[in-house]
Amino acid sequence: MDDPNQINPPQNTSDNNPQIDSQEYQDILDKYAKEIAKNPPEPQTPPEPNIDSLPSDIELTQVPPTAPIPSSPPPQPEFEFPQPPPQEVTPVTPDLPHELPPPLPPKDDIEPPIEEIPHSKPNPFLKLLFFISLLEFMFI
Repeated sequence: MDDPNQINPPQNTSDNNPQIDSQEYQDILDKYAKEIAKNPPEPQTPPEPNIDSLPSDIELTQVPPTAPIPSSPPPQPEFEFPQPPPQEVTPVTPDLPHELPPPLPPKDDIEPPIEEIPHSKPNPFLKLLFFISLLEFMFI
C-alpha cells in the first residue's frame, strides 16, 4: 500500500472542498430569488441611432446634380498627330493560270460496278448451331 508509484487521490478537507447540504443550498437560492424580485435588473437594449446628428441639408432621396453638357465643341488640343501622306490604292488580283486543269473523268469510270452476289439457301446445320448456342446462353 505504500508503493511510491501509486497515485493517491487528494483528501477532502473543509478548506478546499466545503460540503453544503441541500437545505442550505435551497436557503441561498430563496434568498437570491427574493432579492431579484425586489430589485429586478433593467433589460439591456441596444442604443438607438441618433437621427439628429445627421446633417440637416442632406435628404436621403436627393441626387447630386450632373455636370451640364457643353453646347460648344470641345477645345482642340495643342498637339496634333502627324497624318501619313495619302497613298494610291491598287486592287490586288490573283494570278490566274493560263491553262485549266483537265476535267474530271465521269463517275462511272472511277468506281467499278459492284457485282451482285447470288443468294444461296441458308445452311440448316448453322441454324441448328445458332439455336443450341441460344439455349445454352439462356440456361447459364
